[in-house]
Amino acid sequence: MGLFRLITRGIEKSTKASARGKAGENLVELIIKRQLSTKTDRRYIGNLILVDSNSGKSHQIDHVLIRENGIFCIETKNLTGLIFGTGDSDFWVQMISMSEKHEFFNPLKQNQTHCYQISEMLGRKYFVNSLIVMVQNNSEKIRHPNVINVVDLAKYIKNFNSGITLSQEEMDEIYDKLQSVASDMTINEHVQNTKETRQERETKICPDCGGTLAIMKGRYDMFFGCPECSFTQKFVD
Repeated sequence: MGLFRLITRGIEKSTKASARGKAGENLVELIIKRQLSTKTDRRYIGNLILVDSNSGKSHQIDHVLIRENGIFCIETKNLTGLIFGTGDSDFWVQMISMSEKHEFFNPLKQNQTHCYQISEMLGRKYFVNSLIVMVQNNSEKIRHPNVINVVDLAKYIKNFNSGITLSQEEMDEIYDKLQSVASDMTINEHVQNTKETRQERETKICPDCGGTLAIMKGRYDMFFGCPECSFTQKFVD
């Protein structure tokens, strides 16, 4: 009975987390679409799944926003409590209470992979801006320019200025290309693909491009890196 309850609680917790994540994505999508309603020269793609042609690995991207001021690859995080992390750390920490803490993979690194995939699909012609949106407005412990609260999202994308202005023809090209390469893979199939990717990381195969990971030396420690792309993984001796 104890084991059954433990399994049931685990399923319930996973289901609630999934529902909370989806609710966060829906809120961000609503805010984005409000920005789109007054302009015809902006494009949006939600829940975009791309499959790397080299490695066969899938990447699920919450939101892609194409505006005159750039391409935005947006990852949504709907996590309660205090969130601690840096741009370089492999994992961030969610602290719900002094006795309850959880680690999760650094979304900045996760989204860096997504940006890379989008850029590759576009023939590396355009820079893709990475953005992490915290739905619970708890980004204060992160202090990274690419991590913002959901209350600041509309203002951020409206005022963003990287010195780049896309024409309507360019935005059409980007939107049409991403739609044409979007996979019809289901979420369940993507989840299974992700599990296989984790196994390949253990065999030192790059999950992004299929290359061979090499041991590299950083300023402070060792790590696995792919010579062919920007993927890195923490090294454990």
